[in-house]
Amino acid sequence: MNTEVVSECSRLSDQEKIVFPEVISRLNEANIVSYYADFLAACKTYYSKTEAHVVPSLFRTEDKIAQIFSADKIAQAIQHSQLGKIRYQEFIKQIKAAGVVSYFVFIEGRKAMYFGRLGEQHIENFPN
Repeated sequence: MNTEVVSECSRLSDQEKIVFPEVISRLNEANIVSYYADFLAACKTYYSKTEAHVVPSLFRTEDKIAQIFSADKIAQAIQHSQLGKIRYQEFIKQIKAAGVVSYFVFIEGRKAMYFGRLGEQHIENFPN
């Protein structure tokens, strides 16, 4: 696993210097198949087909995670992000306000899954 690319993508994403499609492209080129963002542990774990690598994240701890999970609010945050209306840190703030505690991005599967405290989930396929 190319941990330099992984760490750079995580850092640049957290700093809002690259956008999601570019993150996915770079990680795909580095043979990363998925990653998991955990707001409670404030880290991201990246997976190749054979390895995992954990990277600390700049998730804002002052943004509280809502107790109630709202798939509608998550879908709205995703749409605003895709339209360029919000950047990554605002996206994170909004999905935490929608009750998301973690999410998985499946690069090869072209989807993201968002999880709530009670196992609730919202699945979003990547746009074509």
